Amino acid sequence: MKHLKRRLTAAILSVLLATSSFTAAPISVTAATIEETEAGECIGANDVADETPKSGITGDCTWEIDEEGTLTISGNGCMENYGNTSFQSRWAHWRGSIKSIIIRKGVTGIGDYAFLFCDNLTNITIPDSVTTIGQSAFRCCYGLTSINIPDSVTTIGDCALYGCTGLTSVSIPDSVTTIGGGVFSDCTGLTSINIPNSVTTIGNGAFSGCTGLTSINLPDSVTSIGGDAFANTAWYNNQPDGMVYAGKVAYTYKGEMPAGTTIDIRNGTKGIAYHAFYECACLKSVSIPDSVTTIGDRAFYGCTGLTSINIPDSVTAIGNLAFSGCTGLTSVSIPDSVTTIGDSAFSGCTGLTSVSIPDSVTTIGGGAFSDCTGLTSINIPNSVTT
Repeated sequence: MKHLKRRLTAAILSVLLATSSFTAAPISVTAATIEETEAGECIGANDVADETPKSGITGDCTWEIDEEGTLTISGNGCMENYGNTSFQSRWAHWRGSIKSIIIRKGVTGIGDYAFLFCDNLTNITIPDSVTTIGQSAFRCCYGLTSINIPDSVTTIGDCALYGCTGLTSVSIPDSVTTIGGGVFSDCTGLTSINIPNSVTTIGNGAFSGCTGLTSINLPDSVTSIGGDAFANTAWYNNQPDGMVYAGKVAYTYKGEMPAGTTIDIRNGTKGIAYHAFYECACLKSVSIPDSVTTIGDRAFYGCTGLTSINIPDSVTAIGNLAFSGCTGLTSVSIPDSVTTIGDSAFSGCTGLTSVSIPDSVTTIGGGAFSDCTGLTSINIPNSVTT
């Protein structure tokens, strides 16, 4: 601080000299000369050191970065959740220097966007105390080539490993039940994926853009698949035109559908995916086997050529917008196995004149029959509570 005091003394002397010689020159002390810190000290702007911390607190945990670029997270509980920019995590200033991450046993949750754009990260250690990996937690960690997710993890957030182009292998434990939207999207280095029997749901775009993905092992447990889950993968691109199945799910219709098409969904199918027949205006009729339990969101959205549909009594849920805009639909039979009719499920079905809802239904979503201008009769049972 001595050189700073000398600078201040020099400034004061110059003022005194100026006033003693009766000059009218203005006195100006700028931020370039003196800067006041929160501690009240005056320091020269050119003397400001890089005081960005290399340790601190994140949620219920602590963090520290060493000189070798290892970030260590310790504590009991969850890390802090961060926002969707690369500058919000506590260690964001050092993200380009982070080569390895060690999460100590006791940490239970990896925060949202925690390691976003740590593009030199090559190694991560996750203990079996972690149960949740937040959304976009490792997004765009280009240098990460593999990750071992322990079997304590039950939730992997949306886009958790999005854009990890160097990732060539990943182990999904059998504790996971849902693979969220975009989790592995644009992981171009992945060539195969094995999904455990515990998984029942795969979210929108989960593997989209995985251009090297040629092999996907889908268990029979998967009944719900989101839109574009496998779009632009080598696996999907290699499928022939026509009905494409992903495991036990009717995934989508590939290619141009001929006018007046009739689809017989194969026996044993458990679910109809999100967007499976989205805007297939040439679809005239579809036969759904009694093995299907779920009709996904927007499954038959905009199928204007569809005139009738028989929903089997195995189906328990009709997704949001499932038949929205099916203007040619004149009749629909809802079986007494259905408990939920999603938001806008039959909205805009202008050809419908009557509908009978069975006693099994407890929930009818918002706008389920909105804009059904031809609907003159609807029977809502006492079982409906919402």
